[in-house]
Amino acid sequence: MNLYIVTGTTQGLGRALAQRIAEGLGNALVAPVVAYVPEGNLAPPSSHMRFPGTITVPRAAFVATLESAARSLEIHGFRNVVFLGDHGGYQRDLMRVAARLNSAWAHSGARAIVPPEYYAASSSGYAAILRARGLSDKEIGTHAGLADTSLLLAVAPQMVRIERLRGGPKPGPADGVYGGDPRRASAELGQLGVDRIVASTVAALKRDTAARALQTVPGMPPVVDPANLYSEAGAGRLSPAVKGALARVYGPNLRSGDVYGLDPGTFKVVDRFRVGSVREHIGPSWDLKTLWVTNNASRSPEGSLTPINPKTGPSTRSTRSAKSAQNMPNKPSMSCAKSPNVGGTRPTPVSTCHSRQAKGSPYKIQLRIYHQPATAKANP
Repeated sequence: MNLYIVTGTTQGLGRALAQRIAEGLGNALVAPVVAYVPEGNLAPPSSHMRFPGTITVPRAAFVATLESAARSLEIHGFRNVVFLGDHGGYQRDLMRVAARLNSAWAHSGARAIVPPEYYAASSSGYAAILRARGLSDKEIGTHAGLADTSLLLAVAPQMVRIERLRGGPKPGPADGVYGGDPRRASAELGQLGVDRIVASTVAALKRDTAARALQTVPGMPPVVDPANLYSEAGAGRLSPAVKGALARVYGPNLRSGDVYGLDPGTFKVVDRFRVGSVREHIGPSWDLKTLWVTNNASRSPEGSLTPINPKTGPSTRSTRSAKSAQNMPNKPSMSCAKSPNVGGTRPTPVSTCHSRQAKGSPYKIQLRIYHQPATAKANP
């Protein structure tokens, strides 16, 4: 057990650094420090539990405490919950908790963040600064050496018995000092590390929160991942807004001037209706309540949009009779081959449809229809 640093140093250092980071952000509050963390096994004692004064908790209890605290903050209106960990032994636990929370908060606008810059700056980043000042790894250390002691002297000097440190022998592993010599530690050296940790973390959090704080129109749900606006459009991410929508695959026919609606269960055309000039794309509105056919009307001012109600189908039908539709020279003919559905939670292609090229038409169509397995559940 080292005799020059009091117990609870990680808490004191973490609290001080978090306070400086919050001040640098200008819009953050510091939650109470979680005092008890995994420090090793009880029987037989391992890791830091080999040293008197250490208290440990099971990882499951630690993870549950973090998750419950974060959920409490989210309930009270906090949108960004940041985890800062000063101990390398539980960095993965922080990331696991953040991942679980972000999955649960996918549609809430709240996020859990573990900035890697914080721990990187306090360990390898700070060590590089000290090496540049002529200090060796034998002094810097990895636990309770010159680096850790200097940081503590800079933010909480009352936790270091400096006279005992300066006048005593070199502490070693039996004292909890791993690979370092803290006797030349100073507040000046520690301030270099504090400045690096705070600046790196503040910059990272500002960059991350600014990138994600995208402005949306009133009523639109928050953007979960600005780097991928379609992140919530994948399998298992069905919105409640599409409940009751017809099972349809809509596709524009550039030759006939129609939009076809295919039933993916029977592979038959069940809807067919006229739209505007040079129809190209069909896309959903942001609230998923309307499908819009874009009629581009190339090189003319006659472009338009045609709405489709996903729950009732098109509001207008083709003025052509069914008989004339069958006789259209450019009507594509489509054949489909089914393949087995292997099940599971991901959509499986169960059929591939190929069109026969109509006489005089340069277009061919290949349509792959995916069925959601019955075991998959929509994420509300």
